[in-house]
Amino acid sequence: MNYSKILVITPTLNEASNISDHINLVVSKGLNILIVDDNSSDGTSEIVKKNINYQKSLFLITRYEDPGLGKSYVAGFNWAVKNSYKYVVEMDADFSHRVDDLIKMLEAKMDYEVVIGSRYIKDGKIVGWSFRRKLLSYIANLFARIVSKSEIKDMTSGFRLYNLASLKNTQYSKSTCSGYSFQIDMTIRSERSKLKILEFPITFVERTEGKSKMNLNIILEAINYLLKVLFNKI
Repeated sequence: MNYSKILVITPTLNEASNISDHINLVVSKGLNILIVDDNSSDGTSEIVKKNINYQKSLFLITRYEDPGLGKSYVAGFNWAVKNSYKYVVEMDADFSHRVDDLIKMLEAKMDYEVVIGSRYIKDGKIVGWSFRRKLLSYIANLFARIVSKSEIKDMTSGFRLYNLASLKNTQYSKSTCSGYSFQIDMTIRSERSKLKILEFPITFVERTEGKSKMNLNIILEAINYLLKVLFNKI
């Protein structure tokens, strides 16, 4: 399969312990990758620049203002449009998203405009989480589905593939979400734009290196976003 028009976008914040292996694994599959770094203090950007694939199949945006996952993805989507890619992939740097699943998602994309790597459909799995964390995540997704009246089981999944032409129809650049609520927002935007969506089962693996970016502010932002949806303000 020709992957030249597919761009993997990976936002980073202090992922020095993971970034080289992540880049090399993605590039080894014949894919291009864009790292969108939120001015990491641990030298993540410098490691990217020293990679042998830099400015060939590996590219970098370093952001110094307005940090956040959502803002990073919007910057990455805009870069992909400017550089004439056909598909974009959202993928984390910490190996929670497996490249084997990515290849299967790429094979499944032909009849769909969005492919969501799902933990909460048949054959989807989570490895390394406590029962409590699994339960909280499941309840959060269930609440998001009920509030938004969505048919998607894993609305918070950060492992996705978009047809770039179709992605433009979602008006993604108008999203005001900075944290993980961006994924919920993009799910709603995709459904409202009537894009053809496939949920594809993946195995999500808890990170072994680096620190999770989940914190109270991100959780509160997601709750605030869903309350706005509930009261029809979005």
